[in-house]
Amino acid sequence: QGPYPPYIHRPVHRPIHRLFLESEPRIRLILILNYSKYMLLMVCGLPGSGKTTIAQALARRLKAPHISSDILRKEMLAKPDYSEDEKRNVYRAMASRALELFRGGEETVVLDATYYKKEYVEMAKKAAQRAGSMSLIIECTISDSEAKKRIGSRAKGPSDADFGVYLKLRGRFEPIEDEHLTIDCSRPLGENIERIIAYLEEMEKPDLQDHRDAG
Repeated sequence: QGPYPPYIHRPVHRPIHRLFLESEPRIRLILILNYSKYMLLMVCGLPGSGKTTIAQALARRLKAPHISSDILRKEMLAKPDYSEDEKRNVYRAMASRALELFRGGEETVVLDATYYKKEYVEMAKKAAQRAGSMSLIIECTISDSEAKKRIGSRAKGPSDADFGVYLKLRGRFEPIEDEHLTIDCSRPLGENIERIIAYLEEMEKPDLQDHRDAG
């Protein structure tokens, strides 16, 4: 083993490794932002918003695993009832699976779920922090009329959500307070993927001085 953790991919001296292990959370965040090679992408949005299309295309582009809440739910439960406890367990399982993938050597993981509660977002963020990973929330948006049209015309798949579920979740969707990227999914898919890639490239540029100034 080297003198620094596996999630630190740049050559760093032992003092930085010791700093990571012993420092306060704010300093750990600075090290993650400037040295981590891991990235957790949370693609979220209401049913019919296009989040799964974005998540799948992004995973292909980045050669990263894609974890869908709809697919995972069906793997876990023969007859899901969509209770709050069941949803919490599915989101917890998504976070755990992402952490396992990072520990297994994956550098990027794409999560695909509504993430309409801050509680669920926090589960994923904590998994990212445990892996020493950066994270980004990508919110997929679309008009009500377009969502209704898409939900009504899509083929049977892992999602059981109809337009009634869309309206219900829209009323419960908690505002995303973290810095995040909002995507208009009425725009062409290729254009949106390029926008996300450009945003990620900007995120990954080290800027330690700015963090020091902010502190």
